[in-house]
Amino acid sequence: MALYKHVIVIWSKTGADIEINDLAQDATDGNSYCSNHTTVLVGQPDTDPNWDGTEFFWNVVRDE
Repeated sequence: MALYKHVIVIWSKTGADIEINDLAQDATDGNSYCSNHTTVLVGQPDTDPNWDGTEFFWNVVRDE
């Protein structure tokens, strides 16, 4: 099954301990800056170099 891959670059003064949802909210609020967001439909996610073998989508990817 195809999945969408989002690659997002956010520049921030906050360190690595920030949760992703807080970082996205900071960018939305103007406290951080999103300089790039690309979305790509990946037909075979398990062949993508960024795929980490997660079991989160295991049934979705393997059943199609």
